[in-house]
Amino acid sequence: AFQFLEDSKGIVGGIDFRPEGIVLSLDDDLRAGSKSADSVSSIKPTAAKAIAKLPAGQMMYMGSASASTLLKFAGPFLKAMVADVPGAAKGVDTLMGLNFGDSASAADIPLAGIEIRNTTDGAKHVEATLEGLESSISLGGGLNSSPVKGKPKVTKADKTAGGISFTRGEVELDLEKAFAGQEGLPDEKKKAMTECFKKIMVGKINMWVGHDANRMIQITAPDWEKAETILKEAESGKGLAAQAAYKAARGNLPDDASGLFLIDPVRYGNLIVGLLKDVAGGAIPVPPGLGKGKSNPSYIGMSASLHSGRIGADLVITSDSVRELFNAYAKPFLP
Repeated sequence: AFQFLEDSKGIVGGIDFRPEGIVLSLDDDLRAGSKSADSVSSIKPTAAKAIAKLPAGQMMYMGSASASTLLKFAGPFLKAMVADVPGAAKGVDTLMGLNFGDSASAADIPLAGIEIRNTTDGAKHVEATLEGLESSISLGGGLNSSPVKGKPKVTKADKTAGGISFTRGEVELDLEKAFAGQEGLPDEKKKAMTECFKKIMVGKINMWVGHDANRMIQITAPDWEKAETILKEAESGKGLAAQAAYKAARGNLPDDASGLFLIDPVRYGNLIVGLLKDVAGGAIPVPPGLGKGKSNPSYIGMSASLHSGRIGADLVITSDSVRELFNAYAKPFLP
């Protein structure tokens, strides 16, 4: 980050009030020939379209254009993060050696979601994902670095859907171990945190990975019935692209964004409120009923655009999200 600032020729920020919401923007012009300019010199403006095909109803969405170029840019940082995990760096190297285009993923809580990568070599993408799984780290977004019980279980050709054969990866998390080392934390709090994260992570992570001629598909779900439902929703063509809330957020971010992130603020807020209730108990006063109300889908969106010689970032807070947040967290307390 400091290197980018040092190599900057000029930074411009802006705020735009639109009917659909508020848009904050930041653009950084880099000096020609600087380290930062050279690092993004191979990245060209490309529209991130894969995210629009993801199923509606998830809490968080991520998408990227020219994913292989971005991965080569971020690869050294990823390898440094997993340097202490045997085999994980190999998975990063495998992915960095592949060419693929748009990539998009969706995630929900309790843990469930899907990732789709447009690729010319789906088999190698599956191989790289399974290498990450064997290291108890998913390089595709399905797992995290929580302690695990034993080795991941891999079952090839476990299920078939839409003409695609899916390999199943199963990892059991040792959440008791994850919080046992928290010094100074009372035992009752450790127990509360363990039970809370069991609700989120379900204690066991199941992922199904497969590919067709042009895509690598990875689904995370508690069981195959849920996984197949997520896949059918993604294949139906009636996902995010048809949702008004998505259009309001995506339409106010750059078309050629290198990376996109969308989050439903009310659903995420409900998750945080639930965590506070479970973990903090009565230490933090949480009004009854808060965090349990239903809401219409709405999104806060962020994007990053890497161009040759320029970096841009945008944030949109949609009118829909402000209204839904008000209805969920302010309206119940008004007279």
